[in-house]
Amino acid sequence: SAFVPVAEESDLIVGVGEWVLRTACRQFESWRRANLDIGYMSVNVSVRQLRQAGFVEFVLDTLRTSGMKPGELHLEITEGALAERPSIAQTLGELAAHDVHLALDDFGTGYSSLSYLRNFPIHSVKIDRSFITDIHQRPRSQGILRAIESLSEALGMTVIAEGIETFEEL
Repeated sequence: SAFVPVAEESDLIVGVGEWVLRTACRQFESWRRANLDIGYMSVNVSVRQLRQAGFVEFVLDTLRTSGMKPGELHLEITEGALAERPSIAQTLGELAAHDVHLALDDFGTGYSSLSYLRNFPIHSVKIDRSFITDIHQRPRSQGILRAIESLSEALGMTVIAEGIETFEEL
């Protein structure tokens, strides 16, 4: 919670993000060679990374180098990143055109504009943990989750609930 905001304010997040993506893709392939099929690897990306010239080429080169298929990589993007429409839209469009899976992270806690779901090539919505905690005691949260699930299903998106830790939350 302290490191990432400081890294975001400087340009350090770009280098850290590149290292994380390369390391995650190599680890995925290492697990595959060990016959551990996890299906896909999710990696968070920052707004600064998405704005970086050559980011799409970096992602595609990292996939080629590691041996991963584009659909096996899920890039997690916060709602705040989508607020920067012109520069980010093109990058996301190019990534989606190459079959890289795009996930909207922490859905419901940021800007939560439904136009993001309509205007960007998002494949999945990750519901923030704050909606999951004590869900069995919060009828309003249950209603919100049902609505998000229905909306996502109607748009052909996968829904992921973050932070499920108890049977009741499941």
